[in-house]
Amino acid sequence: MLRRPRVHRFADLRWLQWLPAGLPDLARIVSGLPQLPGDLRLSGAAALPPSAATVRSTVRLPSAAAVLGDRDDTERSVAEALVHGAVTVDEVVAVTRLSVGSVLGAVTRLETIGLVRAVHGRYEPAGLLAAAEPGPAPPRPVAA
Repeated sequence: MLRRPRVHRFADLRWLQWLPAGLPDLARIVSGLPQLPGDLRLSGAAALPPSAATVRSTVRLPSAAAVLGDRDDTERSVAEALVHGAVTVDEVVAVTRLSVGSVLGAVTRLETIGLVRAVHGRYEPAGLLAAAEPGPAPPRPVAA
C-alpha cells in the first residue's frame, strides 16, 4: 500500500515522483474551482457552467453616509476612512487629521455598535458598514 505524507508546503509534493507510472489518476493537483468538476469526473448538468463563477446582483447597497447617518462627525470621518482602505490608527489619523485620542474613541464607539472590528491591531468595516458603498474618497492631506 502506497502511503502519502501530509502536504504542508508546495515543496512537500516531492513524493509525487515516486508514484508508479501506471497510476496517473492516483494524485493530481487541483489549482482552483474550474478544475474541480473535471477532477471529480462531473460532466453535463452536474458540472457548473463557466458563467456560474460570476454572480451579478441588482440589489443596491446602502451608502456609507446612510449607514452612518445618526453618528457624530468624528465617527463618520473615521468610518469613511476605514471604508476607503485605511486600516491602522496612524493611517486614519493621517487621512482625517484628527488626534489619536479622537480616532481611538471613535473606533471604540463604532466597535461597540458593530460597525468596525479589530483584527490583529488593524481595523476593518463590519456589519452594515462592510457592505456599504464607499462614496467619494475623503480628501488627502496636503504635505506641508
